[in-house]
Amino acid sequence: MYLLSWKCGRDGKVTQAEPLSMGWCLDCHRNPGPNLRPVNEVTNMYWEKPDDQAEYAARIIKEKNISPPVNCSGCHR
Repeated sequence: MYLLSWKCGRDGKVTQAEPLSMGWCLDCHRNPGPNLRPVNEVTNMYWEKPDDQAEYAARIIKEKNISPPVNCSGCHR
């Protein structure tokens, strides 16, 4: 979960790319489409969204019935 908020530059330096706030997490949980990628690209730090990201995300959300929790107990158990 937290790996998504860090980035590694081509120079090998790791920096925090996003805040580690609950609001940042919930923004993605409420709208996961822009952040979805093929499973084989999850660890690719240089992956870039394709032009058809919206269509890809809509298909994957439907196929895999993706519905991230937005209540506190969904992540804080």
